[in-house]
Amino acid sequence: MPHQERVEAVAAVADPLRAAIFEEVARNREPVGRERVAEAVGISRQAAAFQLDKLADQGLLEVTFRRLNGATGPGAGRPAKVYAAPRAELTVSVPQREYPLAADIMAEAIDASRADGGSVDGHLAEAARSTGRRLAADQPGLEQFLDAFGYRPEARPDGSADLLNCPFHALSTRHTATVCDMNREFIGGALEALEPGRQAERVPPAQPCGCCVRLAPRNGPQGDVSGDGIRG
Repeated sequence: MPHQERVEAVAAVADPLRAAIFEEVARNREPVGRERVAEAVGISRQAAAFQLDKLADQGLLEVTFRRLNGATGPGAGRPAKVYAAPRAELTVSVPQREYPLAADIMAEAIDASRADGGSVDGHLAEAARSTGRRLAADQPGLEQFLDAFGYRPEARPDGSADLLNCPFHALSTRHTATVCDMNREFIGGALEALEPGRQAERVPPAQPCGCCVRLAPRNGPQGDVSGDGIRG
């Protein structure tokens, strides 16, 4: 989910009424109609319909149509709009975090180490870099890759770029060396796919939740970085 969509989704459930409506839908195994939700939270059917549709617009509820009275055939009436919580796990956070991605990379490294008896550190670097290359292949450019994973790049006067958000922040505060090394390799793999020759450098984060990686200028410390696309 892109950053702006995450922000909008969080805003959709930040309101206490919408949060109550979402919880009412989510606790039911079967899709529920507007009347049931309205009665459960103590609002009008019209107000419930408005709020349910807003949650559906943000991808927080799924919409289907069915006859709620069980009737079939001619004269049974039109199917009603009903709502259900998504079956897939819903994870929305601001700033963006990517803990499942970190877990996948680490699990791949552990499995590889068990298989051949090699160093976990070495396999972690390899898994992170290959994952970065693979995921970058789905993006049209570096800017889009960094946005997709929540890094929030900000260009510096020398053509390098700070990454203002760490998608692995909580992990990096407890396991700094391991997570920051993994993160550098992950970004390094993306650079191999999208901007070969550009380097990812370990640095102190530019702000409290910032990333420990900085992108070097495209063509070296004094290189021409015109057309880079990273926001200044």
